[in-house]
Amino acid sequence: YSCADVIVVSSVVENLPNNLLEAMACGTPIVAFDTGGIKDAIQHLKTGYLAKYLDVEDLANGIIKILENKQLSKNISISARNLIEKEFNSVVQANRFVELYHQLR
Repeated sequence: YSCADVIVVSSVVENLPNNLLEAMACGTPIVAFDTGGIKDAIQHLKTGYLAKYLDVEDLANGIIKILENKQLSKNISISARNLIEKEFNSVVQANRFVELYHQLR
């Protein structure tokens, strides 16, 4: 993932795909449709580009924007990596599952 300039997640039905999280962990900017759990990781123009659902023109615009604006790409890269380290690390995720388990008991 770290060799790519951008990763495009063009799924129209998706939960929160691992490839999206893995690419973000590598600091690779993501362009994806606003569907399912993707918006839990991508904050539009902060940790990635969140295109309007099924709007392929917006998806294409996101790709172009990331590729043409190097400063934006760098900012997204840093913010995405920070988000993964803070919110999606294994300790945080394990604690969330334990908390959910206790709530459901």
